[in-house]
This record gives sequence, structure tokens and C-alpha cells, in this order.
Amino acid sequence: MAKKISKTKVKKAKKLYKSLSTPLKVIVVLVIIAVLVTAGLYYYFNYIKKDNLSNNVGNNTGVSNNVGEVTGGNGDNVGEVTGGNGVVTNGEIAIHFLELGNKYSGDCIYIKAGENDILVDGGSRTNSETTIKNYVNNYVEDNTLEYVIVTHADRDHIACYAGDGSHNSLFDDFVVENIIDFPKTNKTSQTYTRYVEKRDAEVSQGAKHFTALECYNNEGDAKRVYDLDNGITLEILYNYYYENSSSSENNYSVCFMINHEENHYLFTGDLEKEGEKSWLKIIRFLM
Repeated sequence: MAKKISKTKVKKAKKLYKSLSTPLKVIVVLVIIAVLVTAGLYYYFNYIKKDNLSNNVGNNTGVSNNVGEVTGGNGDNVGEVTGGNGVVTNGEIAIHFLELGNKYSGDCIYIKAGENDILVDGGSRTNSETTIKNYVNNYVEDNTLEYVIVTHADRDHIACYAGDGSHNSLFDDFVVENIIDFPKTNKTSQTYTRYVEKRDAEVSQGAKHFTALECYNNEGDAKRVYDLDNGITLEILYNYYYENSSSSENNYSVCFMINHEENHYLFTGDLEKEGEKSWLKIIRFLM
């Protein structure tokens, strides 16, 4: 609550003001005006405009044709599509960062690139499988994912590909054409074991499987750069820890770029500081 100014102080202030010379009076008035204007601008930008921005967040995804406008949902139905026409045409992309329907953090990213459907990771727990499947089915019309990219073997990134007795694997929910995953891991967990089993079962049904290192080296049918659509490419980047061991599973993360004309979208999984430093060494060498 503002402190009330006494009448005595007001009288003293008026008396002091009257005693000032005219130039000083002008300066005092200008200072008061400057203080009031500054206070008004501060209030506008920190309260009024900030509130307006908050109310407008989520009304536009920032991609062409207002693709896939999304609201939160109720946990089990996170990411309900409520706006836009949901259509990505040739030469356009939309990138969706999913909430996973439970209290745990984890990663799952859905990318629509022209007619290509790309799913990156599938956390956070096996019970996120329904949330991810329902969300992706809003956009995938042929039940086929052209690319699945699994960045590393931590549970909050692979659980929904592993599945369990109560929840399907995402490999059971969709037909997958290409699987790109991590070349190295320290994991021996049941979740990792189930992931490998489900991945290999998908391969036995026709999917192609490559590690990120094979892609970077263009080994066999693996490619460093995949042409997705008009002006859109998927580029697998090098990571020092594709070939070298780390005490942190995060450093094994698959790193890639979506290139869309002059725009470039970098994805690095959970790459740690050590992995980022190795990138800097490569960049300095190339320069």
C-alpha cells in the first residue's frame, strides 16, 4: 500500500518549489514528467503487453497456413488439435513438441515435412504411448512414419518404443520405413532390451535401420542427407561420441538438422557440455 503524504510535507514542497528560479522550476517539471512517462512505459510493457502476449500464446504455430494450431488437452489427450486445417503442403514443414500425458519429463517431437512424417524419440514412460499415438494420428493419414529417430537410450526417450505388457510399442502402432538411432550406449536395462527387440522386429517387417554414424559416413544404403521434399532435407550431423565412450548417456545423442530453404533447425537430443565442446573443435578445424 502506498504511504500517505502528510499535508505539512506538501506545503513544504510547494514552498521550496516557489523559491526556485524559473530555469530550475522547468528542470523539476521535466524530471517529474520523465519519471511519470518511465513509470507508465514500465507498467505497459511488464503488465498490460505481457498479459496480452500470454493470452495469445499458442494461437499460431508460426508455420505456413497456420498449420496445426494446438491447445493443451487434459493429460491423457494432450495436444488436441483445435485450429488450422492441419495440412502441410509440398515445401512446408511443421514441428510439434509434445507433452506426454504424465508428470514425468521426456522427449517426443513430431515433424511434418511435406508428405514425410518424422517421429523423434518416444518418452517419457510407457503409458505415454497412447498420448503420442493419438496426437500423431491427427496428422498421419496412412499409418506410416517415413522416419523414426531415436537420439539415445535413456528411458525418457525410448520407453514408448520399448513398450511393456500394458502398453504397445510405437513400433506396433505404426509402419516405420527408416529407423536412425545411436551408435553407442552404456545401457543394459530391460527398457533398452525391449527397445532393441521391438526395433529389430520392425526391421524384420521391412524397416531399414541405420546408426547415425553409418548415416554420417554414407555406409551402404545409409545417407548423411535425406531429401524429404521441395527444399527440405534431413541432415545427420557428426558427434564425437558416436565413436568414443562417455560416462553420460546423453553424449551419445543423435544430432541432426532439418534444413528448410534458408532456415535450419538443430536437434541434439540431450547432448552435454562435453559433446558441445567436441563440436566447437570440429568447427574451428573446418574454419
